[in-house]
Amino acid sequence: MVVYIEIVLLENLLIDGLLLWLVLQCIRVKTNWWGLVLASVFGSGFALASPSIQLDGVLAIGLKIGVAIIMCIMLCLNFRKLWLKTLLFVLFTFGFGGVLIALFSFMGVSTTTGLVFGYNTDIPLGAILAGIIIFAIIIFRLIKKFYKHKKIVQFYYEIELTINHQQSILRGFLDTGNTLDNAQGKPIVVVGSKQLNQWFDANEQLALLMGKYGLIGLSNFQTLEVQSVAGKEKIFVFDVEKCMFECKPKEVAVGVCLNEKFFRKGFDVILNPRLLE
Repeated sequence: MVVYIEIVLLENLLIDGLLLWLVLQCIRVKTNWWGLVLASVFGSGFALASPSIQLDGVLAIGLKIGVAIIMCIMLCLNFRKLWLKTLLFVLFTFGFGGVLIALFSFMGVSTTTGLVFGYNTDIPLGAILAGIIIFAIIIFRLIKKFYKHKKIVQFYYEIELTINHQQSILRGFLDTGNTLDNAQGKPIVVVGSKQLNQWFDANEQLALLMGKYGLIGLSNFQTLEVQSVAGKEKIFVFDVEKCMFECKPKEVAVGVCLNEKFFRKGFDVILNPRLLE
């Protein structure tokens, strides 16, 4: 086996740098580029020296974890969230190893696995670079999706609506842009047409869509044209029999929007901010 020092350094600088950068993205810390470079260089130096270190088993694992801890200290030049950073770095390292092995297997390239990566002249550098880039893109997108979902979840509230003598508990999203009121001045909460299945049978839904609300016994039925980011939408509105929000009864009307694209983010109802009053 022939080991090329330049390849080892280049690969590990890139791999360690991207993995450490992903750690910073996970814990939402501003990137310290000097610390990132310092930790990457230290990790590359260890990778270069590791073949000459005669350790195996638990000692080898302990040494690698110790190196990971030192790299995470260098990363931010402090001890804040050290164990979380170290855990994420170790998990990402194992995750990338799995992606790399899968990539080599797909390409039909033989790889050496174990406590220390083998550097074989049969392994193309391009495959190493492709593997880390693919892994970084996937993890970064997952991180963004996680924080986006976390940001939205803080505006989720449960709401209980009783319509047509049927009670349903739904997940609502508090939208400050929903300032809709019906003709009687009641705040409107907006649901998608799919939610009608919880309160009406097929014949009642057909009558509702045709505007024959008198056959169902809905009160204060009306239609409204509202402006949204996607354009103008028509909704039909009627009073609910009972509404419980935050364990308190509320006087609201429900508006039914036939455009389901507004309800693809994990919630059932667009709430009106007046419910918090």
